[in-house]
Amino acid sequence: MDSCGLMDMGTKGRKFTWHRRVKGGLDVAKKLDRAFLNEDWCLLYPETFCEILGRYHFDHAPILVTCNPAGMNKRKKNHPFIFQAAWTTHPLFHEVVHKAWDSGSPDISKSLTAVKRDAQKFNSEVFGNIFVTKRELEQNINRVQVSLESCDDLSLREEEKRLQQELNSVLFKRGDLLEVDFSVLNGVPLLQLSQEACKFLSEPVSIEEVRRTVMEMNSFKAPGPDGFQAIFFKEYWDVVGRDVWKIVCKAFAGEV
Repeated sequence: MDSCGLMDMGTKGRKFTWHRRVKGGLDVAKKLDRAFLNEDWCLLYPETFCEILGRYHFDHAPILVTCNPAGMNKRKKNHPFIFQAAWTTHPLFHEVVHKAWDSGSPDISKSLTAVKRDAQKFNSEVFGNIFVTKRELEQNINRVQVSLESCDDLSLREEEKRLQQELNSVLFKRGDLLEVDFSVLNGVPLLQLSQEACKFLSEPVSIEEVRRTVMEMNSFKAPGPDGFQAIFFKEYWDVVGRDVWKIVCKAFAGEV
């Protein structure tokens, strides 16, 4: 620190970045994580501050450094569209998808754009903004955790547990909590396709093959550039299936 001219920024808000429950139900808390800056940084970003955020799934709390250059206006971020799995639980959303998709069909790009537009409107007017719910839960968890740093109270612990369960439920509906499978080849020799397999692959693709492949996909894997996860195509296959099959056929024919 001395040789690089660094100084500890300090933090605002909470005190500790690491918590661990030990034998006897006692909590051990330490400030293990810190942010450092030098004099040049202070001159360039005079409004810089560091805060410790809430713990939601790990024993470490993240720390966030916010630095806005002097005189720079704060700009609202434009978040990309991401299809929310929670929408599929609402009985009216199927009709929203059906009407939006038909308005752009058979052009899948136009249909997806229409679904994005109508889904966002549905979210704000009917479903209730899931992002607001998530943010409110995180704020409440943070409030309880800050209180627990100065007072180990059983009712606060129970409230923290309840809020965490509610947050997990919201994250699961959004598709943020996933079971990720990892696989490694580890030098396994690659196999060659037989003539029969090559012939099978060159035959026209049936709509049932496409449907079966879609249904076998992980519902909540990271979405593509359009923001739609596989859960969308699974839930609304009766609406989107034929158009999806047609675009796959064109892809196999080299037309797209």
